Amino acid sequence: MIKVIDKTPPSLQCPDEHDIKFGVTKKVGYQDCTIRVRLPWIQVEDDCSTSNNTNLYVWTTDNNGNVIIVNTMDSDGYFNFDLPVGFDYTFTYTAIDDCGNKGECTVDVEVEDEQGPVVICESFHVVALTDSVTTVFADAFDDGSYDECTMITFDARRGTMNSSGSFVQHPCNQPGDFLYAPVVRFYCCDAQSPVQLFVDLRVRDAFGNANNCMVEVEVVDKIRPVIWCPEDITVQWGMPYEPTEKDTLHVSTKPGTQISAIWPKTYLVPIQIEGMPVDADITDLDISLDITHEALNQLQVTLWNPYGTKATVIPFNSCNGGYPQNIDATFNDEAYDIITFNSTNQKVPAPYTCTVALPSVGSYNQARCAQLVTTSRHLMAMRSTT
Repeated sequence: MIKVIDKTPPSLQCPDEHDIKFGVTKKVGYQDCTIRVRLPWIQVEDDCSTSNNTNLYVWTTDNNGNVIIVNTMDSDGYFNFDLPVGFDYTFTYTAIDDCGNKGECTVDVEVEDEQGPVVICESFHVVALTDSVTTVFADAFDDGSYDECTMITFDARRGTMNSSGSFVQHPCNQPGDFLYAPVVRFYCCDAQSPVQLFVDLRVRDAFGNANNCMVEVEVVDKIRPVIWCPEDITVQWGMPYEPTEKDTLHVSTKPGTQISAIWPKTYLVPIQIEGMPVDADITDLDISLDITHEALNQLQVTLWNPYGTKATVIPFNSCNGGYPQNIDATFNDEAYDIITFNSTNQKVPAPYTCTVALPSVGSYNQARCAQLVTTSRHLMAMRSTT
């Protein structure tokens, strides 16, 4: 007896990965979905059996280790698998001939979710500033975005729309604001800028699929200013007066200078202005003079202000027909009458009184003066000459 045995397995060539088709993604649970993988029928060659007598099927193992076998084809000639997305699968084509010989080939397929999330944004969002820079998480602009298969993440950037409809930098943007980030920064500048502000929200799934939507944003500043007042202070009587605004300071002094009625002499009488702030500036100087003198029409009074300007208030021989010169008047440091100037803004010579009296040879009198000045830290000198 002669027994003929076929030990040669069928010959088959697996399809290329690009020949595999994908069908519709289906949701099978919360953030869990499957996709239909379609593997085409392939030609099987065997020396002893015809293709009609050869058993061909395809199998694979899912992500839980379960073996899935498909041995029937649809009307288009495809073996269909509904598999969870996000995993790599090895599909094995197996052909068995009439003698039980088995031939196999494999093809690796990466099953991915290529469909982006469904994005739903707020149409308008108001941001109330809480500081000079206020940060808002990107998901605050979301209004119910979702993905069928995986968790989603949010990031956003800020800008504005130009006349051609393109998303561009906003004038208040700082470095990095035009890049996607988990938070968006807002500034006081935004509350004052007339340029419309938008947030570009990007929603991504675990596979990197993304969709975007645009949100119009209004930034408002409702924070009241914060004031830090200095601590209370107690000013003791006798402390220097330190005005904080333009003010008038009265300084009185009685130099007690003895003016000779016999010998011609020049007297320099400085008046010290005390209690002035260090940074104060002089805006005006006024002098009130009360001088009694028995010289024979020979008294001359000159004022020097702190800046070196001289003004002769009383010249020699100013009292015609009289001997002594008694002066009781108020002068500006430029020798004009302050009362007239304050009422009419005109600079006229200041009036003074000349009295008639016989001189007492060898007698002495004292010159007295009182000074009225505005805020100042300078000195003022009065010079008298006989």
